[in-house]
Amino acid sequence: MELAQDGIGVPAQIQAAAARGTQFGLDAMLFNGTGVGSCLGLYNQPSKISVARETAGTITYTDIAKMVARFYPGFARNAVFYANPDCFEALVKIKDENNNYVFQINASQGTPMRLFGFPLIFSEKVHSLANEGSLILVDPSKMFLGIRSDMNLETSNAVYWKQSLIAMRLLIRFDAQAALSTAITPRFGANTLSWLVMNA
Repeated sequence: MELAQDGIGVPAQIQAAAARGTQFGLDAMLFNGTGVGSCLGLYNQPSKISVARETAGTITYTDIAKMVARFYPGFARNAVFYANPDCFEALVKIKDENNNYVFQINASQGTPMRLFGFPLIFSEKVHSLANEGSLILVDPSKMFLGIRSDMNLETSNAVYWKQSLIAMRLLIRFDAQAALSTAITPRFGANTLSWLVMNA
């Protein structure tokens, strides 16, 4: 209690930290949620398509080409790649069928974070290189988010009155739902397509 009374801007600092923690948790849930006590995340969507790799534990040019081939073209405008940071080295070493590096890297200016024209975003919420879904191609706009009200940080000294402590709780009502429950069967073509494709 003394810290809250004597510190400078302590409530605002706590609220900012709580907001960052909540954002991290919600992002993690959108990827990994099981649908039990949380939303159904990307990894557990019934409409996802998993594409087998040429070689386990790495990512090749052909792997990415196969993923793009299974992505529904109508959703390409908003599509992005997500990858675990473990994948960085494997990705920058990818060569095409003519043995040319896909990434033309200038180490002093950074790497062009795009794959097949789609933005590439690294996130620790994505599975590691050796696991399914270390690389994901997704149209995030096909995941509908619902937030019932703004985040609310409540405080009370009633619970720990004798100890002169303040109890805090953070309340947020949140859920998410994918627009598609199954993969898309194209009018022409042998394979189904989806808004969500990942490597197996």
